[in-house]
Amino acid sequence: MKKKSLITICVILAIVPILFTSGCKKKKKKPSIKKSLLGTWYMAKGRSYILITISLDGKWTSEVRVEGLSSKVVKKRGAASGIWHTEGTGLVISVVKSNINSVWEKGKTLFCGIIKINQDIMTLKYPSGRVLTWKKAQVKKKGEKTIDLSPVVKIFPIVVNLNKISSNDVDRYFCLDMELDLHTLMPGEKPVRFTPRARDAAIMFLSSLIYENVNTFDAIKIEKKKLEKVLNPYLDGTLKNIKINNVLITANIDKANEFVMEHTHKPKASGDKKGKKKT
Repeated sequence: MKKKSLITICVILAIVPILFTSGCKKKKKKPSIKKSLLGTWYMAKGRSYILITISLDGKWTSEVRVEGLSSKVVKKRGAASGIWHTEGTGLVISVVKSNINSVWEKGKTLFCGIIKINQDIMTLKYPSGRVLTWKKAQVKKKGEKTIDLSPVVKIFPIVVNLNKISSNDVDRYFCLDMELDLHTLMPGEKPVRFTPRARDAAIMFLSSLIYENVNTFDAIKIEKKKLEKVLNPYLDGTLKNIKINNVLITANIDKANEFVMEHTHKPKASGDKKGKKKT
C-alpha cells in the first residue's frame, strides 16, 4: 500500500508542473477589428482596380484605377471619400463625396458584415447580400520582405536662393524638407523614382519664387499646389500630395547648411537589421 501511495504521489508531482506551465503560457491577442481594418485595400474588376484607404481618424478615401493595354495602371477614373465606424462585427461606411456613383453612391450609408479579416484579406457582406473580398495593398517578394504599395518617397532637402525683385534685396535661402505621397501601386507595378530631372524641375520652380510667395504658411500652401503640378509629369501622374515636414527661410547660408544636415534622411547600414543575431 505504501509503495502504491508513493507512486501516486510521484505521478501527481510530475503532472502538476506541466499543468502549471501550460496554464501560464500567454495567448497572442488578436488585433481588434478596428485596427485590422486600417490600411489600403484593393479589389480587381476586369481591367479596373477599386482601392479604399481606411484611416485611423475615422475617414476613408477610394479611387478607381484603370489598367491600360500595355498591362500598366495608367489612369485614375474617379474618387470618393467619407467616414466610417464599426458596430459590433460590422463596418459602417458613409459616402460623403463621390464622382463614381456606380461604386460609391453619394449620400449613401452601407452596413457591411465582416465575414473574415486578417493581414491579407477582408471579406465583406454588403446590404444587397453580395459577398466581396478585398486584398491588402502590400505584397511579399523573395525573402518574405513586405513592400508597401502606398508609397511615400522621402527626398533630399532642397535649398534655393529666392528670387530678388531688386538688386538691393538681401539673399534669402528657402529650405524645404518634404516627402511625396504617391498613388497606391498595383501588384506588379514598378515604383516611380524621384529622378534628377524631377529634382531640377523642383529647384527651378522654387528658385523663381520671391520672399512674398513663401513668407506665410498660407502662401507656402499655394506654392505647394503649384509645385505638385510641376512634378506630376515627372512621376507618371502618380503624385497625390506633397507633405512639407520642415521649412526654413534664412539669410544665413550656414543655417541653410545646418538645415540640410539635420533633415537628411540617412539610410540604415546593411548591418543594422532588426532581429539580427550577434555572432
